[in-house]
Formats: sequence, structure tokens, C-alpha cells
Amino acid sequence: MKKTEIILVLGSNGLAGTLLVSEALNKGYHVRAGIRNVKRKDLNVDTRAGLVEVDATDYDSIKKAVKGCDIVINATRAPYDTRSDYLVRMNKTIIRALADEGVKRYIVIGGAGSLQTMDGKPFVESHSFPTDLYKLGLAQYYLRKFYEEEQPQIDWLYLIPPPSFIEKGARTGEFQFLKPELKTSKSNLYKISYADYAVALIYELGEYRYSRESLLVVGRG
Repeated sequence: MKKTEIILVLGSNGLAGTLLVSEALNKGYHVRAGIRNVKRKDLNVDTRAGLVEVDATDYDSIKKAVKGCDIVINATRAPYDTRSDYLVRMNKTIIRALADEGVKRYIVIGGAGSLQTMDGKPFVESHSFPTDLYKLGLAQYYLRKFYEEEQPQIDWLYLIPPPSFIEKGARTGEFQFLKPELKTSKSNLYKISYADYAVALIYELGEYRYSRESLLVVGRG
């Protein structure tokens, strides 16, 4: 990816979103920070980014926000008690808007609920998965299923953090991409900080090694 191209990060005021915005800016990319309400008082977005007000569930809002963009990163977060089809419906809306505006690439931050155990069973249905996150995990599972089975006509990438996704973890710059399978009994061995996840995603922008697939992103430590 050329660093003269424009990136829009949806959900830029969340923890993952703010780190992605800053990481991309530090690597020399032009970044638009997509936020539902740019007038909110708790904005924590890197001031070097251009703020764009956008509702990630509304076609017209997305279409307007992505005009002139080359790549979109979806860092929005669904509520824990979300409906199982919420993320699929939102992503279908986003994909339609991106296709209509000719956006080249779309990267989605997945969730551990979309992972599978080595025997092919959904991780979200295992005893290791937190019960309070079940509804959100199920929505993540159906979103991955949508991408892999329906293969929407856009250059997509679904990057999944491991079960241990560490909010305040250090930025080591170390990461690796794996096939999205887990041995349930060893799921606690897979971990990455939010900061290193951001490093990995922005690194992939430049390398462009993966397309139209789901991958697990983990730390090396």
C-alpha cells in the first residue's frame, strides 16, 4: 500500500481505534478518524487525524465518509448483549457503501468468539468462553461465517485477536499471523496487547500479504 493513500478508521474513539489511528499516522499514512459524534467531550483521537462523523450502521453516512478513501478499517464495537445478526447486518451495509465508492480494501477487527477449536467446533460454545460475552461472541462467529461462506465482492480481511486481548499491554512490535484455530485447553497461551495488534494490522497494510481470509493475530512472547 502506498502511504499517499487515505485510510478511514471506523470506531476511532475506542481503545483499538485510537491505537490504530496513531500507529497509521506514525507510519506516514493519511488517516481519517470516523466517529459517531465528533462533538463528544471524551474524544481521545490523535489530533493529527481528520475527524469524520459517521454512523457505521447507516449506508448514506458511510458512503459520504468513505468518499475518496482507499482503505477502511472497522474498529467499531458492538454491545455485549447484541443480537447475533447485528455485526453481519452492519458489515453488509458497510460493504455496499464501500463498493459503491470504489474503496480498494476493507479490514475488520474480529473477536475471539469467531475462533474455532482444533476439532472444528466454535470456541464460543466451549467451556473456556466467558458466559457474559456469549451473545457478542456469537455475533462475531456469525460474522466470520458470513465472510468465509459468502465471500462478499470486496477485498476483505478479518483479523481476529486471541482470547487474551490485553488492553494495557506493552507495545513490543512482535506478532505473528496464524490460522484461526485453537486448542481449547491451551487457549490461554494465545495473547496479544491492543498496541501490538495495531502494529500488526498497520504492518499488513504495507505488506499486503493476505486477502479474503480470516487470520488470528497473536504476540510472540
